[in-house]
Amino acid sequence: MKTIAASFIVLAALAAATPSAYADQSRLAEIIFGKDYHDGVIAVPVGQDSRRHGRSGEALAIYPLPVTIKEAQADVSSDPALLAALVRRNIAVHNVLKVDTAANGGHVIYYR
Repeated sequence: MKTIAASFIVLAALAAATPSAYADQSRLAEIIFGKDYHDGVIAVPVGQDSRRHGRSGEALAIYPLPVTIKEAQADVSSDPALLAALVRRNIAVHNVLKVDTAANGGHVIYYR
């Protein structure tokens, strides 16, 4: 029983670590999961190998119609929030292939 209590004390001490430890942890999470911009936009890179990786949701974005591309780029260009999201992610508007609106009101941008 004392070892369990000692374990909780050690874990509590680790949880109260310095802010630099949290910065390292967030950097690790950023490397593993990607950067979270908190803007309601998910940017999905689309390539020829997307089918091999089982990303069926991107099927229409792999070979989009020119009309779809023009509409997506026009949507992004006319929405300042989406345009700002692309700038933060260093994605050019001419690389946008498709834009979907998620159920929660966010956007999914497929780009190459």
